[in-house]
Amino acid sequence: MSERALAAVVLAAGEGKRLEASGPKVLVEAAGRPLLEYVLEALEPLGADPVVVVYGHGGDAVKEALPDRGLVFAHQDQQLGTGHAVQCALPALHGFAGDVLVLCGDTPLLSAPVLQGLMADHRATGRDLTLLSARLDDPGALGRVLRTADGALVAIREASDASAEEQQVKEVNTGVLVCEAALLAEEVGALGQDNVQGEYYLTDVPGQLLERGKRVGVYVTEDAGAAFGVNRPEELQRATSELLRRAAEKGG
Repeated sequence: MSERALAAVVLAAGEGKRLEASGPKVLVEAAGRPLLEYVLEALEPLGADPVVVVYGHGGDAVKEALPDRGLVFAHQDQQLGTGHAVQCALPALHGFAGDVLVLCGDTPLLSAPVLQGLMADHRATGRDLTLLSARLDDPGALGRVLRTADGALVAIREASDASAEEQQVKEVNTGVLVCEAALLAEEVGALGQDNVQGEYYLTDVPGQLLERGKRVGVYVTEDAGAAFGVNRPEELQRATSELLRRAAEKGG
């Protein structure tokens, strides 16, 4: 098994308007702690270095909330999509050789075992990129994982761009992927904005690599919490309940 160096990019630039928060979304608290802290806690056992946190509005607040963690911060001055956020992180990864794990800062139910499973699968297979997916009964607004009849990955289709048939797919993108650093830099630099949102989609990167004949695959987790992002008050309430349940179970 290859043990290439690992860096991480945490996408944390979202505003908290839908959560009725006055500051950055990732600093909204669930069960007494900011959403972002749970993500960093899940990431910690992997030993990623550097860990780049991409912030948007309220960057000073994000930095002040996470002192003495050895984090690197990158500013996304315009909210032009997840691909653009990774573009903003690339200067902080200059000279890094290894794998880059990209994850979202508003997914407090993402766990260390899931990330460890993803990394073990990625390294054991020697892929250039591995996407983390989950299967949900109600995929909602999450991007769909499209496959061929024999199960090979075709592309990730954002829900807003998906056809009626594609909307029926239950396998979803969790927002987490790991990719070889140089290839990631090349592909996010080549992203376009030809989609409904007019944004740079990080989810276009797997398809671009497939077109180049690179080794791309999917690691499917049975833990639906890996795909649970917090965007609305009711989702925050659900996340809080689950985090409290987990804490009670661990304490018991």
